[in-house]
Amino acid sequence: MTHVPFRGFGPALIGLLRNDVNVLASDIPGALEHVRAGKLRALAVTGSTRMPMLPEVPTVAEVGVPEYEGVGFLGIMVRAGTPRDVIDVLNREINRALASPEIAKHIATNGLVAGGGTPEDFAAFLKRDKAIWTKVIATGGIKAE
Repeated sequence: MTHVPFRGFGPALIGLLRNDVNVLASDIPGALEHVRAGKLRALAVTGSTRMPMLPEVPTVAEVGVPEYEGVGFLGIMVRAGTPRDVIDVLNREINRALASPEIAKHIATNGLVAGGGTPEDFAAFLKRDKAIWTKVIATGGIKAE
């Protein structure tokens, strides 16, 4: 493949829809409406499991790249030194919001999957994610430009 630089996701998506490029690595929310409308074909998802909003689309691992996993995420963080009781209240309320039917529906409708969990769960996720991408960068000889 040849890398074709665009100035952001929007122009890259337009390039794919206009057939200026043949493939695009996209987040699901950005492309979901076009996949559902039949304008784009989703080839694979990069997570370790299939996505609920596209259950027919296999994972990259399922189509032949074992152990492949690359996920985007949003997380909520606080300043170091924040008292644990404050963290616990925030965590409880954020998890409660994520579990509410209204928020869960909004998240799912937009092609996302809500996580939630404990601060320790998130710290472990971040540690694992850093290890994955550190290996990718080293193996690929990737350098910042």
